[in-house]
Amino acid sequence: MSLNRKTTDTPDRFNDFKVRVGKKLSRFGLTVMRFRNLFLALIVLSVGLLSYNIPNLSIATSLESSFKGHNQAIREYQKFRDLFGRDDKIFILISSEDIFSTHFLARLKEFHEDLEDTLPMVSEVDSLINARYIEGEEGSLRDTGFMDKLPQTREEAETLRTRALEYPLYRNSYLSRNGDAVIMVIKTQAVSALTDDGRRIKNHGRGFMEGAPPDSDEPLKSISQVENIAILGIIETVVKQYNAENFSIVFSGTPAYQYNVEPKIRKS
Repeated sequence: MSLNRKTTDTPDRFNDFKVRVGKKLSRFGLTVMRFRNLFLALIVLSVGLLSYNIPNLSIATSLESSFKGHNQAIREYQKFRDLFGRDDKIFILISSEDIFSTHFLARLKEFHEDLEDTLPMVSEVDSLINARYIEGEEGSLRDTGFMDKLPQTREEAETLRTRALEYPLYRNSYLSRNGDAVIMVIKTQAVSALTDDGRRIKNHGRGFMEGAPPDSDEPLKSISQVENIAILGIIETVVKQYNAENFSIVFSGTPAYQYNVEPKIRKS
């Protein structure tokens, strides 16, 4: 007897609930129709307030953005990257009919030095210009710069060509496999040069970091996507100045990928 009562009570409660909800929705609909101008104004105001800050939104694609700034593991990882360098480097490939001509090497040196002096938040720029050359000499190792001075004659340039092509560590690191292009690698600082309010930290910024490092008690932050975009924008500007028919420049790497892909993500 009690079982039948439970069975019949359940549908009745459900029907009563539907009736109550239907009445409330009906009253709400009538209220919206009666005060439609007020509700329309509230909707426009709400959408305006929610969309006001859209231009200031940023997209964080790095792994560190998933952790809080004071996370100990991230702090140690940032210190490690600041000491040993980052893995997301910027690679520049410069091709020419003759990469060991005196004209090409002189232009390469100007391009290398211009990047060093112009780029912000840079820890290192590597190319043949500052490459190290290690060779055996009378039972010892001799460490010198590969290009301590620019070649002035065709013979000096040919000597450099022979040394570079015979040196196994230069292939695929400073020279392309077939020897028709020069590779340049740019390493940016691991730690951001900006404070929370967006102002630069003292002794950081344009060119190589000089002076005293930031206060060790201050929480370290990875270089931001805004700073990466700024670096790539400056690289693009410098590349346009040097890019020529016999000095063709292209660049790639993780920061370059983010620089080109993120604007498309924002538009989608």
